[in-house]
Amino acid sequence: MCCHLCYTDPMKRDSTLNLRLPVAVKEALAEAAEKDLRTSSGMAVHILAEWLTARGYLARPEATPAKPARRKGAR
Repeated sequence: MCCHLCYTDPMKRDSTLNLRLPVAVKEALAEAAEKDLRTSSGMAVHILAEWLTARGYLARPEATPAKPARRKGAR
């Protein structure tokens, strides 16, 4: 299942949330983020947005078509 961050126009991050986490959760988050080439913060947003969307707390975004990749040498 995809979330808001999978689209070309990701959600604006305009709020902060400080959490106290068990060490094991923080370490698992960091490991998952590294494997997914994200920061821990980005991974936490991804996980939360996916969970909230799947349960109907957050509206599904309309898919924005991605721009076609530029071909090498094309102008």
